[in-house]
Amino acid sequence: MAFDKKDRMILMGLQQNAKQSSRDLSKKLNMPATTIHERIKKMETEGIITGYHVAIDYEKVGMPTTAIILVRRMPRTVSDRKVLYKKIADLTAKIPDIQEAHIVTGEYDMVLKIRGKNEKEVGAFIVDTIWNMPEVERTLTLMTFYTAKDTCRLELK
Repeated sequence: MAFDKKDRMILMGLQQNAKQSSRDLSKKLNMPATTIHERIKKMETEGIITGYHVAIDYEKVGMPTTAIILVRRMPRTVSDRKVLYKKIADLTAKIPDIQEAHIVTGEYDMVLKIRGKNEKEVGAFIVDTIWNMPEVERTLTLMTFYTAKDTCRLELK
């Protein structure tokens, strides 16, 4: 499927409100509802749309504390570096409390994002879960004071 301007417009509309019907979206985008429905199904089949998500007010559900955790892996030989990165990435991806996990360049090897009820809960998670991974050498935790923007929306150009 060639990803074109119409697909971008549909995705932008869905990012604003994924619950809206094809009919409502067709009125906003000035496209037939059947075209929108067919294109959405095709983008789902081809893996362009991988799911639909809810925007949560984390304070209202009792999880106002956000932490960014920088992780440094244990030093290893160059030959097993790729295997170790994959292993630690796969391990962290399986932990439900971790919202995001990224392998990065620089002084640290991974960036993790978690949320919790308070600093104590976040600290316990780091000590009990992250520090217990044998692949982890060190962490640096950044507690957020204020979140100015938290979205999964992306401006598609």
